[in-house]
Amino acid sequence: MMENLSLSEIKKNAYNSINQDGLAEIALGFMLLWLSVFLYLHVFKGEDVVVFLILPAILIGPFLQKMRKKFTYPRVGYANLVTPRRTKLVMFVLIIALALGIFAAVNYVKIDFHADIFYFAPLVIGLFLASAQAYRYKRYQTKRYFIYFLAGLISTITVYFFPMRGLLRVMIIFSSLGIFLIPIGLITFNKFNKNFPLQEYSDNKDEQ
Repeated sequence: MMENLSLSEIKKNAYNSINQDGLAEIALGFMLLWLSVFLYLHVFKGEDVVVFLILPAILIGPFLQKMRKKFTYPRVGYANLVTPRRTKLVMFVLIIALALGIFAAVNYVKIDFHADIFYFAPLVIGLFLASAQAYRYKRYQTKRYFIYFLAGLISTITVYFFPMRGLLRVMIIFSSLGIFLIPIGLITFNKFNKNFPLQEYSDNKDEQ
């Protein structure tokens, strides 16, 4: 019964309903490929393309919303789930703590910046991407998020078996996950369109 559904259960159902379209995977996959390409141009070709590295973070949200307004919401509806203020505060505190931790490590701990930071950066970035999918799986109980978690974990561990520059490891993680996510997103999107076709309404007046 509707009375027995908790708010968290309603949010989970709404989230899963919207995210079964595969568009988030497609957008994230292209964003990761974008980052890997421009990291390559900046690091190995010396191109001044740093500004392009922040574009995906700016464009991915509006792009995803535009696509969902066109394809997803007409099929499964729309629910505006507001992120609680407490959650936003926790995220803000974590970001500040991470920034302060990096600042302290660079300025007060005796480390070789290029050797240590760039060696561990791919590990931190890869585990962050993997843990984000693990969190989504735990919260929303969708199996494909667990698959994404395994893919992120495997790609992160694998790059450390080969001697290469730290940023090259980051690019390989980004590109491998992007290549992995885009086909899955396209398959999921195609399945979503078949399972939830748009209803066609005819004008009875025109038929008479």
